[in-house]
Formats: sequence, C-alpha cells, structure tokens
Amino acid sequence: MPKPFKSSIDSIEIYNFRNHNYIKLLDLSNGPIVITGANGIGKTNILEAISLLTLSKGLRSAKISELTNQENPEFIWRITAQIQSIYGLKEISTYRNIRPNAKSDSRLIHIDGQAPQKKDELGTIIKTIWVTPPMQQLFAGPSSDRRSFFDHIVTNFFFNHSSHLSKYNKYMRERLKLLKTGQNDNHWLSALEQNMFIEAKSISNARMKTLEMLNNAIEKHHTPFTKAILSLSNEPISEDFLSQQRLNRNIDSASGRTSLGPHLFDLEVIYKEKNMPARLCSTGEQKSLLINIILAQTYAIIEEFEIIPILLFDEIISHLDNRNRELLFEEILKINAQAWLSGIDPVSFAYIKDKAKFIDLTSTTSKA
Repeated sequence: MPKPFKSSIDSIEIYNFRNHNYIKLLDLSNGPIVITGANGIGKTNILEAISLLTLSKGLRSAKISELTNQENPEFIWRITAQIQSIYGLKEISTYRNIRPNAKSDSRLIHIDGQAPQKKDELGTIIKTIWVTPPMQQLFAGPSSDRRSFFDHIVTNFFFNHSSHLSKYNKYMRERLKLLKTGQNDNHWLSALEQNMFIEAKSISNARMKTLEMLNNAIEKHHTPFTKAILSLSNEPISEDFLSQQRLNRNIDSASGRTSLGPHLFDLEVIYKEKNMPARLCSTGEQKSLLINIILAQTYAIIEEFEIIPILLFDEIISHLDNRNRELLFEEILKINAQAWLSGIDPVSFAYIKDKAKFIDLTSTTSKA
C-alpha cells in the first residue's frame, strides 16, 4: 500500500465568526495542535470553523445565521484556510451567502477563489473527523443522534450521501402532505414513493458499505480502546419497499408519520468482549467505544483514499483519565495526523508537550 498523503492546515483566518472578530493562526504544525484557554474564550469555535471547510453542517450542525458574531451582525462571517492536499497547496474559503435570491440559511464554498466544479472535489482536498462532548451521550441518547453521527461518517466515504438524504426527506414530506390533506392521487403518490425508493436504496447501500469498512477497520487495527461490533437496524432497504409504502398509506395518513424507510434506522453498538450493548456499558466504557469507532473511521479513510484526515477533538481530554489520555495521544501520533485538541489546562497535554504546537487563546488577539 502506498504511503498515505497527510492532509494539514498551514494557516487559517477567521472573520466575524462566533465570538471571534478576527483571528489568524499561522505556521501551524502538521502534527498535534493544542488550543487552550478558559471556557467561553472560543476554543470550540475554532474547531467548528475548521469543520465548516467541508460540505458538512459542521460539528455543531448550527444554522448559518447563528454563526455571525453578534457584536458585528452587519458583517458576514468568513473562514479561509491554506491546506496541504493531494493536489498541492489549496485555499478553501467559506462564508454566508448573501446574494440576491439566495436561501436564507446558506453558505458558499470556494477553492482557490472558485466554486467547486464537482461536489466531490472538496472531499478529496480535505477530510475531517471530530469528537465533541455531546457525543459522549451518543449510546444512551435518542436514535436521531446516532443517525446523524453515522450519516456524517458515511459522507466521508460517499460524497453524495447528504444529497440523497435531502432528496429522500423532500419526497417523504411531499407524500405525507398529500396523505394528510386527503389528496389521494394514486399516480402522484406512486411517483413520490418511487422517488423515495430510489433515494432510499442509495442511502442504504452507502450505509451498509460504510458499516463494512468500519467493522473491517476495527478488526484489522487493534487500538487500546474497547472494541466495538457495529450493526444497523432497519437496514438494508428491502425490495418490497414500494408495496409496503402503498399498504402503509392509511396508517401514515392517520399517524402523520412515515412508518417505513431509512429515516428510522439506528446504529447498534456492542462491546465485543462482554457481548454487551453500548447503552448498558459504564460511562468509561462508552467513551472508549466512541474513540474506538472514531479511530476505525480514521483508518478506514486512510485505506480507502490513501489520505490521513484532519482530526478535531473538542474537550475530550478532560473526560479521560491520565492513562487513556496517553493512549489516545499515542494513537494520534501513530496515525501521524494533524490533530486539533482543545482544553482548558495545557498540563493535561503534558504527554505531547514536545510533539505539539500549543496555542493559548488567552494571550492570542489577532494571530498566533
């Protein structure tokens, strides 16, 4: 296998974004980067800005309008980064779309000053994987959180996955509207259900292939974290999807919900050694399972695309004991990724003090 290319950010400028009026980070290490400072100073906001350099909704899935610095609401926010990619040094910028007739909550992305020619162009330049504090409740929380978590993973492998999800949801809403208003136009309903089936198959196929890659990566790459077995409920989509949709029209009309489809799947995680569902595991075991899945995703991306993704770990260190911190640091160094880690106290990162670039936001005003 050829040596994978290491994606990294050389520099990043953030304008009028969240609580940052302007911040510029220069001469960044292609290894670990540790951002420290008090709560509320903007550590997570920098990681969120990086996550928005992709086609995703970012690590908070926030509305575009919510990203503007409230001290300067008349100015648009903008993020610009110089990125080492397989195509050489590339500049990616993203900002709120304020063009006439633009959707009220949309943004633009440019590569070297131009809109991408293909949707997958951006995905081959930068790939990011992130872990945030809310994810620690992933296995005990609602299934919708696990769907969002897994579908974000899928988009790192299948660039059009989010587009298929959007189309499926659009057709599903249109079908429900017809059913609820009593407009039982059989021809129209059948056309919508056919479109739902086409999108559902694409969604399901991408999920199942991603599941296989993750489980293979977990088995192949032995990390020091709790080994998981992953499966998906209500997947794959069965071939009788269309006939079931027709049979369910009255049920769906009465309930106001679509009772069958990829919007109902759930990610099921088992602690392999104990054969125990993740939701029944201890808090420490759940954190370890989550890290195991994140690392498996990293290794799967490396194998599939020969690219080392950029890792974003927001405040995860504060929730690990000293030994597990060291194990995570060792794994990051082993992967050789540019990993952005945030935390309050730089002492928590003492294990990598000679191997990482430290940025203290308390003393950073306009650049670092």
